[in-house]
Amino acid sequence: MKLATTPHQQVQHLIHSSFEGSNTARFPVKGQGTVSVQPGSFNAFAIELKSDNSNAVRLEIEASGVRLLYNGVEISKKSGVGLNPSGELQPYWLSLDSNNKRIRYGKGEMLRTLMLFEYSWAQAADKQLNTAEINTINIQNTEVSKLQLLAIPVNLDPSPHIVSMDDVTLELLADNKISVIADLPEACQRLYANVAGKSMSLRPADFPDFPEAIQHSILTPDCICYKKLAEKPAEFGYLRITIDTNLGDSPGQPYVLEIWPAGNGSPIHDHGDACAVIKVLYGQIQVSWFAALSPQLLTPWGKVIAQTDEVTFLTPDYYQIHQLFNPKPKGDQFCATIQSYRYEADDTQHYEYFDYIEDGQIKQFDPDSDWAYSDFKAQIREEWLARWQEGPAGEQSRNFDDHPAANARLSQLYIRSDWVIDAIQAVYDTQTMPQHGGNGGQLTTITFASDEYITEVSGQVGQYKFGNVTCIAELKIRTNKRLLPAIGKAESVSNLKPFSFTAPAQNEIISFFGHSSEYINGLGIRFRPR
Repeated sequence: MKLATTPHQQVQHLIHSSFEGSNTARFPVKGQGTVSVQPGSFNAFAIELKSDNSNAVRLEIEASGVRLLYNGVEISKKSGVGLNPSGELQPYWLSLDSNNKRIRYGKGEMLRTLMLFEYSWAQAADKQLNTAEINTINIQNTEVSKLQLLAIPVNLDPSPHIVSMDDVTLELLADNKISVIADLPEACQRLYANVAGKSMSLRPADFPDFPEAIQHSILTPDCICYKKLAEKPAEFGYLRITIDTNLGDSPGQPYVLEIWPAGNGSPIHDHGDACAVIKVLYGQIQVSWFAALSPQLLTPWGKVIAQTDEVTFLTPDYYQIHQLFNPKPKGDQFCATIQSYRYEADDTQHYEYFDYIEDGQIKQFDPDSDWAYSDFKAQIREEWLARWQEGPAGEQSRNFDDHPAANARLSQLYIRSDWVIDAIQAVYDTQTMPQHGGNGGQLTTITFASDEYITEVSGQVGQYKFGNVTCIAELKIRTNKRLLPAIGKAESVSNLKPFSFTAPAQNEIISFFGHSSEYINGLGIRFRPR
């Protein structure tokens, strides 16, 4: 919630001030501006705009409609757009535009789309109003719960789509299809700079299958996403993965990766008068906007579907009350968004919750976290790799796990052995993995042809008498072209047991994991489709 004693200026169309418990204010620019009033009751009230020379515009808001008066004389009225029924909490706004000679009135956020009444004196035949000096605002016949100002009149709604200055065209500006980030509050600009870059992706270089792995986790029983979603109430059927620490300048953590399974969404909610920038990282999300956070006002006034890499925003003045929903059918593609939040610099009383509507009531949501990002990514990776692995044979705990780059080709294997397998090391065309194990035994180098790949790894495992430890005692490697000689003598090893890992048809064995000490104590393989 924002508290202020005098109007202030920010940038372009988002110049605003907010007051609580005050019935009076002043426009920073004479003859223009917009005032929004949240009355403290459901009784008739009036908004009066006045100049020092006593010219006055007065809008009377009654149950039957509204009346517009100029210097005490009624000049226009409209029925059916007056007070809301009891219980429907909603702000009412009045816009003065002396340059374009018009007065506008609406409910909800101060947007042209939500205008309900307009009076114009642009034609010579119209009754001319002298409003150029008006700047005093007085709210009469009600206690004011909240009063907000825009230093400009309601003319052109800001587009919810943000683009960088490099993407602006004359056509986009002319059609009002975009908002330029430099026109938004500083808080939005800082958030945009952090999350809107081309490298902000759900396919990191070290885990390019991240989206597919998340989808697998959502749809597969016993996986972490599936289980976490089963714990949640239906109206909160999405996942929050926090990325940063709450620094005190945002409601909850400032950066949140949100996962939206197909057919799931959020309740209608606001954001504690914070600014936010939202980038779609994967899939699509439907954003619906509401004129007020009220259990009686559940019909959106507008909606848009944002696609991958598109960016939208909200501020204390615009698009603050919304609902997000993945419109895909259940079981279809999930959506991922990066949500970033920040209070404006002059917001001196932070509201740390998101208010939302549930069961006909307004409730508070304390921004929480299902996982920290690093933990989530690691667990999803483990689930995903488990689909493409066999083993380990021998020691079941792991202390090594090779993760080659996507599409890397296994070009060589270095294996040290004597009575047992001492060490193994994989070499790819673009990277070399660490050696796992000790330096004993003799080195065997296996070089694979450019069209050669491993199809089977087998051997024996048992209890090595030196150290009485479990060891891989023998390895046999088969490729699509040959069966290589056995490596390791399997001597001084008791309780020998065979093992064999075979890649499915049209797959190749690509990497190894397991446990090592001065020997290879356990070994498993991962495969991938060719």
